[in-house]
Amino acid sequence: MLLKFPFWRRNPCSSSRSPHPGVLALFAYLQFLDLLTTVVFLAHGVREANPLVRLAILAAGSPLAALLLLKAAAVAAAFYCTVAGRMRLLRRVNVVFGALVVWNLVALVAA
Repeated sequence: MLLKFPFWRRNPCSSSRSPHPGVLALFAYLQFLDLLTTVVFLAHGVREANPLVRLAILAAGSPLAALLLLKAAAVAAAFYCTVAGRMRLLRRVNVVFGALVVWNLVALVAA
């Protein structure tokens, strides 16, 4: 048998747990894009859909301050995932936030 590993699988020498700075950078970029789209929605009078974020906005008094604090906490949690070797989790969260940002952009264009 020439190939031990199927070609469609990941590189057998790499680990899904090994830290990769690009995954963390992508997470931070997606958080920034989510922040921007949320601010645009709020500026147009659209109510925040996430109840936890809505509560943080009410508690902080300033939507921007609440969003910045939440996004900083999210990036800190992602950094912890990177250090703890939870790269698979971080990659999956990136997919979710990527879909969320695309949804937000489509909603902004359609409005």
